[in-house]
Amino acid sequence: MEIAERLRVSHPFIVRVVAKLEALGLITIKNDRDDLRRKWLTLTEKGRAEAAHLNRLNRDLDVVFRRVFEEAGVDLLDAVDRFEAALAREPLAGRLQSQLSSEDTPCVR
Repeated sequence: MEIAERLRVSHPFIVRVVAKLEALGLITIKNDRDDLRRKWLTLTEKGRAEAAHLNRLNRDLDVVFRRVFEEAGVDLLDAVDRFEAALAREPLAGRLQSQLSSEDTPCVR
């Protein structure tokens, strides 16, 4: 549950992912002695190697995306952050409702 909450995904999704990671030999799962509902996930040696590989890949992707953003003259991630902030101030549904109820804008059905 804690992983699902932190990643903001469903608990069933995490259960499936954890089972797959264990089947691939990337993690081990142990029960918590104090709380049988809780489990401890630990990276295996193979999991640590894969995590290191993914960290390198993420660093390389960051460099590539930054170069593309520079070439395009836009910081897409910053634009997405600003877009999300604008929608947090006024959600899309409210904006659309205001637009549709505006006297200047005919409603197309």
